[in-house]
Amino acid sequence: MLKKFAVRSSRQRGAAYQRPPKSSYKQAVGQQVLEKLAAGITDLRDRAIILFLMDTGLRVGELVQLDRSMIKADASVPRAGGRMNTANGSLPIAKSLVPRKFFVSERAFEALNLYLGSRDDPNSALFTTKSSERLRVDQVGKLVHAWCHLLGVERFPLNDFRRRLATGLREFGCNPTTISRL
Repeated sequence: MLKKFAVRSSRQRGAAYQRPPKSSYKQAVGQQVLEKLAAGITDLRDRAIILFLMDTGLRVGELVQLDRSMIKADASVPRAGGRMNTANGSLPIAKSLVPRKFFVSERAFEALNLYLGSRDDPNSALFTTKSSERLRVDQVGKLVHAWCHLLGVERFPLNDFRRRLATGLREFGCNPTTISRL
């Protein structure tokens, strides 16, 4: 037996639609929160993943598609507060088909080298699970949120890694065109 339900729209009830206030837009997670997260992680793989997400501006989908052969150190580039290494990568699921260059900080490079030195599997994926399979986007989300819970940090969307990097570059005085390229 099917029942019929009458649905009234808000206009029929006399209430006009109101946009949510602009203040409901949540700010990107703070740099201090990300630094606390990176400092508290003890697992080599998870620390390398967090530092890569923090310092490269890669999307999580791009990160999990990286292979070991895609990361090549080109040259050190001086910048305020330290040196950066450039890394070339062809990102297969990026929004553009053109291979793009991304920058990797010295600390992310060191964390990656420590992690890769601890691996003994033949998998070509840059980041793998404990059973040597390529890491998936949902698994990265779970590990980030698990570390947030363990370290007492409020959970945040994974895209906040990119937003925090862009916000930091903007605060540093970087050109908006350069930020959009990164």
